[in-house]
Amino acid sequence: MNIANKLTFTRIILIPVMAVLYFCGLNYIAAAVFVIAVLTDILDGNLARKYNIVTDFGKFLDPIADKMINITALLLLMWSADSSGAAGMLLTVCTIIITAREFTVTGFRVIAATNRVVIAADKLGKIKTVVQDIAIVFLMIGNWPFCLVNIPVDYILLIAATVLTIISGINYIVKNRGVFRESK
Repeated sequence: MNIANKLTFTRIILIPVMAVLYFCGLNYIAAAVFVIAVLTDILDGNLARKYNIVTDFGKFLDPIADKMINITALLLLMWSADSSGAAGMLLTVCTIIITAREFTVTGFRVIAATNRVVIAADKLGKIKTVVQDIAIVFLMIGNWPFCLVNIPVDYILLIAATVLTIISGINYIVKNRGVFRESK
């Protein structure tokens, strides 16, 4: 196993560490673990390309690891949110949309893989991930004093991430619709 794939596995191992820290009320440390996991994502991709060690396994596992850590973080945030308030409801709806998109894209990747086609993440999906990661860090840290239009900046980022999630999901389906034709 090459170094890039080891970094991807490290990201997966960091998921329960982040969750335990967050459950223990150590939000800043959990957010730091999340950031470290995100940095392993950046590093593994750069190393894989720089040293020409890109593998189909890495192309498959890397986006799954990203989805696992982001969905886990969103579920932790949802778990700790006030479900009766508007912020909790917004967080829940955004988490459902983001999770649905991730399962849909993963489903496409599985179908493609059965046809021996590996679909790597595209630029729009990467932008979505960056905005989503920033939103998650802001939400984990919480209590942001600045607002725009009476909405805290962490929720503005969450809304932006959700909109990008929808757009990139539609783009992904449209770009890869041939996967269904090939599987018939």
